[in-house]
Amino acid sequence: MPSSVRTLVILLSGPSSSGKTTLARALLDRCAVPVMHVEADRAFPAMPAQTGSWDRLGLTRADAVLAFHRSIAVWAQAGFPLIVDGSLPYEDRELRDACLQVFGPFDLRLVGVRASLAALNHREVARPEVRPAGWAARQAQDIHDGMEYAATVDTSNATPDECADRVLALLGLAGRPA
Repeated sequence: MPSSVRTLVILLSGPSSSGKTTLARALLDRCAVPVMHVEADRAFPAMPAQTGSWDRLGLTRADAVLAFHRSIAVWAQAGFPLIVDGSLPYEDRELRDACLQVFGPFDLRLVGVRASLAALNHREVARPEVRPAGWAARQAQDIHDGMEYAATVDTSNATPDECADRVLALLGLAGRPA
């Protein structure tokens, strides 16, 4: 890839059950260039449940989260455009900012994905994998705090295709052939 071209990284941020994965899949179908979808829920390595289990190695959960983001950035470094779905550690602002800095060399486009509390609660119950009750609503309270988005979309009542079209238009990526 020529050095003058910065690799596109679209990072979707929003609470659990807000529609990030569904939006990412709709965006994939509309991108003019091949784009890899990294779904954090599926890509993040399994970690031991015991608190402090990494202590004896001098490692923390924060170290693992930052390493995960660095591993995603390797794909962008290699020139692969990415859609990253739900990877930011919203509960720790310093760690979140460190994860965002990993994507500094790239054409990072942050997209806020929102949904009403009613939609979040309905989707959370319908998910095939078990999540703690009320997890989505708790995340929705502050996941967007301090974020500067290039685009924001509300998935409550719009279709995934409508949301993808809106995001691409807001990012200045609309009108590209599919």
